[in-house]
Amino acid sequence: MLVVGSKFRFLIFAAILVSVLMLAMLACSPEPTDSGDVGTATGSPGSGDSPGSGNPGGTDLPSFVDVAAPIESVEIVKLAAKSPNASLVIVSGGLNSCDTFKDYQLSQDGNVFRVQVTNVRTVGVDIECTANYGMQEHRIELPSNEIAGCETYQVEVNGTTFLVEASCTAVGTGPSAGDMVGVLAPIVSAEVVALESFPVQYRLNIESALPNGCVEFAGYEVIRQGETIEVRVTNLIPADKDVLCDQSYRTVETTLSLGTGLDYQPATAYTVEINDVSTGFVTDAAPSEPIATGPALGEPFDLKVGETVNVGDDGVTVEFVELIEDSRCPSDVTCVWSGRAVILAIVSSAGDVLGFGTVELTLEAGIVGADVGSLYGLTLVELTPYPVSNVELTSQDYVATLELAEIQ
Repeated sequence: MLVVGSKFRFLIFAAILVSVLMLAMLACSPEPTDSGDVGTATGSPGSGDSPGSGNPGGTDLPSFVDVAAPIESVEIVKLAAKSPNASLVIVSGGLNSCDTFKDYQLSQDGNVFRVQVTNVRTVGVDIECTANYGMQEHRIELPSNEIAGCETYQVEVNGTTFLVEASCTAVGTGPSAGDMVGVLAPIVSAEVVALESFPVQYRLNIESALPNGCVEFAGYEVIRQGETIEVRVTNLIPADKDVLCDQSYRTVETTLSLGTGLDYQPATAYTVEINDVSTGFVTDAAPSEPIATGPALGEPFDLKVGETVNVGDDGVTVEFVELIEDSRCPSDVTCVWSGRAVILAIVSSAGDVLGFGTVELTLEAGIVGADVGSLYGLTLVELTPYPVSNVELTSQDYVATLELAEIQ
């Protein structure tokens, strides 16, 4: 009995030992997951520990943050002597498909003006922004009684300090500060140019002076008497001689038509007097060729830069002088502003030595035309090619579709 009992106790002890070892092995082994992989996780959904946290689709939802707009330029425009007469003009940038203008805030601390210009930016992992760079102009009215023309003011925009001189136009005070009178303009240069066209066309290029900041260009008048052509170029100056003006010297370039070869006698010298300056030209010995048949009035026609066409039966000619601007949004870019195209054209008549004049035509959000004289209207219908972001164009690449029609 004693021997049997000892073996039985030994078996019980061995069984207990095996059970303890098996429990220890189970406690040390990793817990299996549903996929069979072993791993650990920390944080909580949406905590940002990994991309796509909290979003079952695996992508971040877009969010919006305020950012300071890049500043392109700052100026103070003094419009007149009497209020309201001063504006702070700020051009901000950074605009594209992800950044849009939000607002601006103006404050004043003594003689210092502070402006905060803010854009709103769309952010997110999957957000793609266009590469274009848009800009926007902001005109902010300033306390006019505190702004003096030609004086320099401190303007802080988005933390950057600008020392800005207010413009000096009509700085004077008193009841006569805004009254202007006409005077002959100083002439810097004058030249007659004969264009290679049939019939030959004569252009007069004038550069006149604006001696100070108060002087404004007023226009010109043309008078022909026999073999002399008199051109009077005038400026406007303040009637009050005591008005204070800054001494900024500027010039104005003017191009006007002197008619075509059909208006003059062949092999004849003509004198052109522009205020106190004289120049002239000599017509060709051979008579001008007949006017070629061109488009009818009201019929669209195409011109490249430098080309001229005769329109209708009255000898009216139209010339595409130059491309001034093409800021239209490229076709492969998303812009905040659609942009515009501006060209310079000259309309003249074989029967009128004065011509109809030089006009700027703008194509912006539709068709824009201009009256030339009292008889005709010229319209810019289309300007091709349309810009593409990765294609560089020169002025010689452009073709303007124009239409000349009688004014009803």
